[in-house]
Amino acid sequence: LKLQFLYFIGMDMGIGAKRKRVVPCIAAIILVFVLVQISKTLVPTYDSDKYVFTGDARMKWEKARIWKWQREMGWVVGANYVPATAINQLEMFQEATWDPKRIRFELQLASKSGMNCMRVFLHDLLFESDKEGLFKRMNEFLSIASFFDIKILFVLFDACWRGAAKLGPQPEPIPFTHNSGWLQSPTHATLRDESKWDKLQDYVTSVLQRFKDDSRIVGWDLYNEPSNFDLDFQLISKKLNVEEGAPDARHFSKTDKQTQVLKLLQLTFQWARAVGPSQPLTTAIWGTMTPDDMDKDSLNAKFTEVQLTNSDVISFHSYSSPADMQVLIDSLRKFDRPIMCTEYLARGYHSTILGNLPVLHRQGISAFNWGLFDGKTQTVYPWSSWYKTFSEKPSVWHHDVFNTDGIPFNASETDLILKFSKKSNNKLLYQF
Repeated sequence: LKLQFLYFIGMDMGIGAKRKRVVPCIAAIILVFVLVQISKTLVPTYDSDKYVFTGDARMKWEKARIWKWQREMGWVVGANYVPATAINQLEMFQEATWDPKRIRFELQLASKSGMNCMRVFLHDLLFESDKEGLFKRMNEFLSIASFFDIKILFVLFDACWRGAAKLGPQPEPIPFTHNSGWLQSPTHATLRDESKWDKLQDYVTSVLQRFKDDSRIVGWDLYNEPSNFDLDFQLISKKLNVEEGAPDARHFSKTDKQTQVLKLLQLTFQWARAVGPSQPLTTAIWGTMTPDDMDKDSLNAKFTEVQLTNSDVISFHSYSSPADMQVLIDSLRKFDRPIMCTEYLARGYHSTILGNLPVLHRQGISAFNWGLFDGKTQTVYPWSSWYKTFSEKPSVWHHDVFNTDGIPFNASETDLILKFSKKSNNKLLYQF
């Protein structure tokens, strides 16, 4: 390019007759050069490590930026949260069942135990039906949490549990059954019909645009367990001997569902990047296999690659023993990014606060156990309650930390969380 430039300059200086042709050539070359430089910042590119994504501020955060975020944030510890009075995301945030008094009571106890963050699920139907109402209640929730020095990791979509959902009063819990009323977002009907995805884009971009600079939010978890294939829903239906009146759920094959979710997952990252929130994006890998152990041609491997390629901070779920969880952590270290464990705690499967939390804390990995209070989700019951009959609470809870009245299931667990968080909160206690 430099030789061409000098050549044309020489022509321009020595041959006056060609001046009118030379000047446009010089201008064209300069324009091409400028456009090439601009394109390098706008077009996402991959370096020698295929999982490292580079580009402008709308693309994946560079390592220096995400590690700066980690240093400023410190160690994050908390729970996946829904109040005891709600069976699912809709019941938590719909106006008729919004329960700020209960939320204050629960988050106050969480804060006293040393927790400083909650992972909280939204639902696209909440936005579609009452956009401003949802924003109002999200803001109120953030204010309550902030009062107790608790930040929030919001989850936008979820591939787990019931594939059909409707607004209004939610069903009562199935007695003695784990998480019987949780909802997928979007529903199977919306997931199948791509003509409805403009509404999903509006949901994602509007929520992020409204809260993109809110310091009370620690990050955005775009899609919970996206490759989940509804085994839980099938077991619930079998137990009840019903098909839940949702033909879209009954006839959505594993491959069909995963194919649609994979498309939506990639689009969701694009929509979120277009907004450019000041908080990082993530979506957690899950299951017992490490990324290196997967069949590279499988759909699960494709999900994992999309998730690891696009997440600013790496996140994972583990309901295994401390030793097995460490194997997964070791496989994720090579990405040289902060790591979050956004789901753990299944006491009957050797995933415990007393056993797993020290492993996470020692390595500076953010930790979110599943469940804060025993309530309408009934996640104190194990996964086996999908196909076994229970008549009372198990002596060893599956998930959750507090009884409905605020008494810890095991005070040694909350003592350990407080010890690790090194946090003291003497703010006014709310009385429930």
